[in-house]
Amino acid sequence: LFVEDKPLEEVYDGQVFPPYYYDSSVLTTIRADFGGKSEYLYLPCESISIRKAIERLGADDFQSVDFSIEDSMFESDTWNERIEDVLENDGVGRLNAFLKVVSDDCFDYDKFDAIAAYAEVSDGTSLINLAQNIDKFIFASEVKNYYEVGAFLCENDEDLLLPSRLEQYFDFAK
Repeated sequence: LFVEDKPLEEVYDGQVFPPYYYDSSVLTTIRADFGGKSEYLYLPCESISIRKAIERLGADDFQSVDFSIEDSMFESDTWNERIEDVLENDGVGRLNAFLKVVSDDCFDYDKFDAIAAYAEVSDGTSLINLAQNIDKFIFASEVKNYYEVGAFLCENDEDLLLPSRLEQYFDFAK
């Protein structure tokens, strides 16, 4: 115990919990506002946690609650915009499902950025599908043109291996 000159402040009103930022598995913190009260959602989480938070606020459904991004562990503007778009257009449930898929420690965020940009998708369902199938894509960040794509594939795909003596006859750009 220690003495501080600040007056004590009650942060728990017996109904909704104050923000808690000490869980390293949280990718995004969402603030849910309804009836003058705020509840915090730490995504990804179990769906029941979201339902319980809404019930603690006293809301009948998700549509009557205002959701906003309070904090994000992503430093990338692209990722923060993506999260905001999914929250705004698809809702907190779809955002939670998306963040569950990308929360794996070995998830390759740079590869996913390239795939999502190439596919030109931003909706939650499409992003979830891309994230779930990220291992089906080849990511070659050093490739700059069609010739290099052809050469990369012939060097790295077992089905397309090309004997070195035939390389001079092969048009990698096509």
